Amino acid sequence: MTDSAEVLDFNYGWGSAASLLDVTRPTVRSADEVADCFAIEQTVRAYGWAVDENRFDLLAALLAPQAEFSGYIAGVGPLETVSGRDELVPWLSGFMNSRDDQLRHSMGNVLISEVGAERAKALVYLTLHATTPQETVPLATAFYRFTFSKTGDAWFVDSVFAGFDKSF
Repeated sequence: MTDSAEVLDFNYGWGSAASLLDVTRPTVRSADEVADCFAIEQTVRAYGWAVDENRFDLLAALLAPQAEFSGYIAGVGPLETVSGRDELVPWLSGFMNSRDDQLRHSMGNVLISEVGAERAKALVYLTLHATTPQETVPLATAFYRFTFSKTGDAWFVDSVFAGFDKSF
């Protein structure tokens, strides 16, 4: 991982070049792992829906108690790291409720890079749109790096790292 004081320039493949993510070849999965991968992907999608629809009760239910959000904007620098579900939910809620537009997180190209009995990792693309009554505009693209833990039959978000390609 890069030194947080270093500003990473935007360039082709900047996330991999800075060791912020590791794209790997997926492995053949057992039937149980396939079911876990589906549940993890649904958790990722529910995360986006919860944020966009002001459902911070749902977001809290998706996050592990120790959940952490961090990130980086290419050409700008690191984002604030927020640790703990009880800090993260109000922080994100405050950010979203301070906006005068409707954000939509289009999350796709989900790659489950690791899955085990209790832990998993996924890479996800984000295309972020903002809508006002006058227009809808693409706001940013990013990659998300998620880590998850499993309790019972449910997967919970342990951490989210957002690598934004530009500031918004």
